[in-house]
Amino acid sequence: MGALSRLLPKPLLPTCGRPLIEWSLEALSAAGVREVGVNTHHLAHRLRAALDERPERLLWSREETLQGTGGGLRDLWRAGLRGADELLALNGDALFDFALAPLLARHRQPGAPAATLMLREVAPGDPFGRVGVDAEGRVVRIAELRGPRAGEEALVGAFTGAQVLAPVALDALPEGPCDIFRAALGGLMDAGAEVRAAWAPRGARWEDIGTPARYLHAHRDLLAAPADAWWARLPGCALVEGAAGRSAVMPGAAVGAGARLHGGAWLYPGARVAPGRALGEVVVWGGATWGEEEEARWGGARGVLTPEGFVEVSGDRAEGAAGAAL
Repeated sequence: MGALSRLLPKPLLPTCGRPLIEWSLEALSAAGVREVGVNTHHLAHRLRAALDERPERLLWSREETLQGTGGGLRDLWRAGLRGADELLALNGDALFDFALAPLLARHRQPGAPAATLMLREVAPGDPFGRVGVDAEGRVVRIAELRGPRAGEEALVGAFTGAQVLAPVALDALPEGPCDIFRAALGGLMDAGAEVRAAWAPRGARWEDIGTPARYLHAHRDLLAAPADAWWARLPGCALVEGAAGRSAVMPGAAVGAGARLHGGAWLYPGARVAPGRALGEVVVWGGATWGEEEEARWGGARGVLTPEGFVEVSGDRAEGAAGAAL
């Protein structure tokens, strides 16, 4: 996330109203999960301090060297989660509103799958659409990894970052940095193990928060959505209609007299728009002020204003999507 993660680790970035990791913790809690493992690396002490009073039992794993999607899960498994019948894993940079209970139910259907991946429907050619599924709901391809039944591919989905892993998958992970798909699931599929697909409901919200462009776009997407249950989970958040759409003003943010929010702005607690200023598609973090100087330099630009300065966002949210998906 570049400059956006200088002050905070990615899981603590304020995202659509609260720290990004809190959305995942809420989803895990709703699914009945009471013991959560958290991988840390950059600014690990900030993350631990922020989550110190969570009701869940938190198991921490510190990566001195990044271990990848496989190595991180391997270390958590060995650090204290081994012995469980399954591990429900979430990517730390995804925002979603679908329930996780159906994913667990799918994994627990008769049989002994090595893993079950939560997928979402995508249009043909979508850069995130990299998982092939047969007519019986079995995963037969993950990106370039083609199982023995790859010729039976009937559907293509996009991985949401949510998956359930059986011990056989976790125990297959090698030492050192590795990828859960290439280091474990690919070989298991080759050997005939079953990897299942579960599907998120049509219309479910999902956003990858892997770059500043996608971070900004997630805010814009939610602002453009109907005022539904998401807003009920952000008590006190005021929605302001502007010429170019809706803006959000959270409790503790201040909009000065005569200031105008054109649309696409999101003001976090402690954010301020000075009197008489105009603000467009900009996320303003707590402790930052959009004033005369910011408007003169960045007026009309899209980006994120932090206490350290303005991060201009250009490009499309799909940039780098395929790499982020897997």
